[in-house]
Amino acid sequence: DGFENIVFMAEGIAIPNLPFMTLDVTLEFTLQTKSLTLSPSFDFGPVACFDLYVDLGSTGGVGPGSVLTLDSITLEGIGLSCDIGTVTFTALSFWGDGTKPGLLAGTPYWEVYAVSSNEDACCGPFGFDLGVYFLDAGAMLFDVALIDADVTLQVASQFTFNMGLEINVETGAFTEWLIGFLVEW
Repeated sequence: DGFENIVFMAEGIAIPNLPFMTLDVTLEFTLQTKSLTLSPSFDFGPVACFDLYVDLGSTGGVGPGSVLTLDSITLEGIGLSCDIGTVTFTALSFWGDGTKPGLLAGTPYWEVYAVSSNEDACCGPFGFDLGVYFLDAGAMLFDVALIDADVTLQVASQFTFNMGLEINVETGAFTEWLIGFLVEW
């Protein structure tokens, strides 16, 4: 119930002479430790975007004039996002000990593949999201653990229908099934 930590963050820091790369920096101080997380992001234009999640191990650097030594560089995860027309494919793998990024945040899963689309269907705007999540050493084939799907269909200018489905493949059960609609006037 006192001081636990303080976190300083900076996002999208441009790297000189590397226009396709930006850097996100997180500096966290706790009562016992200090950690610096550097997350480079690569944007290769409209085709694909790669994210690397890296942990730097260091010693020294405490106080004025002391030398900071980088002891290790550990690749903790990798992400890929690719837009193809109105469809976005996302793949994210994270095997590090830190906070999980993106679609994996707050989950027990280590990997996810997702497809999202938003386009005009016959009756109006249509949206579809499908995500497949994986556990390390899961009980099912290829370690598939969770399937999450959502569909939104605007039937008329005032009426939108949506449905969501979550299947826990590990237990073979529907975890969640949502049906809803929105009426606007």
